[in-house]
Amino acid sequence: MVRQQVQKEQEATLSNATQHDSTLKRLNHLFASNTLIINKAKTKMKTCPYCGRENADAAPSCVECTTELPPSESVDAKLTDPSEVLKVVTIFADLFHATLLKDRLVAAGINACIPEELASSPFGTVPALARITVQVATRDYDAAREIFALSNLPQPPPLPMPPPPPLPNGMGQF
Repeated sequence: MVRQQVQKEQEATLSNATQHDSTLKRLNHLFASNTLIINKAKTKMKTCPYCGRENADAAPSCVECTTELPPSESVDAKLTDPSEVLKVVTIFADLFHATLLKDRLVAAGINACIPEELASSPFGTVPALARITVQVATRDYDAAREIFALSNLPQPPPLPMPPPPPLPNGMGQF
């Protein structure tokens, strides 16, 4: 009799544990589904037109099939504003003079940059014997040229002539 009672208690405990496990599985499944739905709502996704896989909104191509994805709908207006396009004010042979002009422009309230400062080279941050450009937004170009003209900075050196194109059919070879 005691044995039957112990066996019934074990069966009841096992039944409760099984129900508990199935309840936990259902809750975990619901939680995972809701988390997926919430995460999709938080991060914009775009669907690949070829394979149908969802990709991050910023992805340039599908991670599944590498098909190029269309650009995101939301583009910052500053990125497409033609007055924000960079234009070369002048070219210097060295970073020193380019930095002087850049600093004068910034002091006058004109944002200026020297893109070559960011280029990597075995000779340091600026390539040896390079032409260093000072660039501003198109809307600030005329004011920047005036500031450059009033400065006592050296004028840019003339551009070298490119080599002539090769003659067709081996003409001119000895």
